[in-house]
Amino acid sequence: SEPYTGNEKCGSCHATALASWKASAHSHALNTLERLKEDRDPDCLPCHVVGLDSVNGFQDRKSTPDLGNVGCESCHGPLARHSADPYHTRAPRVQLEVCRSCHNADNSPNFDPQKTWKAISHGVVDKSLNRSR
Repeated sequence: SEPYTGNEKCGSCHATALASWKASAHSHALNTLERLKEDRDPDCLPCHVVGLDSVNGFQDRKSTPDLGNVGCESCHGPLARHSADPYHTRAPRVQLEVCRSCHNADNSPNFDPQKTWKAISHGVVDKSLNRSR
């Protein structure tokens, strides 16, 4: 499977999106589990880190620190190919259904998708990157 890059790599081109992420609750999702002593719970951990179900995803804080927390690739998927060649490999657009994979009735009973989407949406980021070739 495709490797993950981590948020800082994404932010090297998408600074606006990185700043938006850093101000979000997603940026400290793993800390929340650690504080509650639930950071090894297999029912909780997949929604609080990047790519837990992949050999290229989160392993632990020490060996994969860039994949802790809910990051760019939690929603967009692995982005190594996009990072290596952004003009020919686009990052997938995210649909609201991706949010519902974690924010379901059990985990987020009061989840308001429209309100939340507005809060985390970063739209087409850094339009200067979309220059024609």
